[in-house]
Amino acid sequence: MSDHPNSDRVMETIRVSGRVHGVGFRAFAKTLALRFGVTGTVENCPDGTVLLEACGFPDTIEPFVKELWKGPSSLSRVDRIDRVRRPISDPIPVCFEIRAS
Repeated sequence: MSDHPNSDRVMETIRVSGRVHGVGFRAFAKTLALRFGVTGTVENCPDGTVLLEACGFPDTIEPFVKELWKGPSSLSRVDRIDRVRRPISDPIPVCFEIRAS
């Protein structure tokens, strides 16, 4: 359990562009989310990007996104990550889920 009060949490919509479909990117994102204590969702989008809704504390979201740049393998390639901070949804996500494509 974190020492942070819940009011310090942030929510970000994160869109990852590059070679991110068919390379295990969603599973990679979930593994990172579990490591950093980030909750939310990840899904493949029809336009070839991966969309994440990530909730966590600023000191966990930042390293989470930094690791996303590395991708799951040499088969993947991250060209761009767009981030938008937004109001936290109610209820706050309690786990990290991979949504079906």
